[in-house]
Amino acid sequence: LYCVCRGVDDGSMMLGCDICDEWFHCRCIDINPTKAATMEHYICINCAFKAEEIRIKKQIKLLEDERDEYTYQIQSLEQQENNFDANSDKKRKRINMDESM
Repeated sequence: LYCVCRGVDDGSMMLGCDICDEWFHCRCIDINPTKAATMEHYICINCAFKAEEIRIKKQIKLLEDERDEYTYQIQSLEQQENNFDANSDKKRKRINMDESM
């Protein structure tokens, strides 16, 4: 077993990451061996950063999808407004033609 310090298992307390299965001396990751003995799970800093990066990318994707949906709704409303304005103009022209006769 090798730690991030690249030192071998020297018999001191080590923790294994639940995700990548790398092992770390408690002293190298600044975790008290007494606390380490009671921990059910450990995720190393590299895996934690990767998980956070994935979570952020998913959140960005959700926000982009939401933005796209709002953009589509705005465009749809603008098109409806343009259609309404065009129909109103046609009605005004018809009324003006009827009044001029």
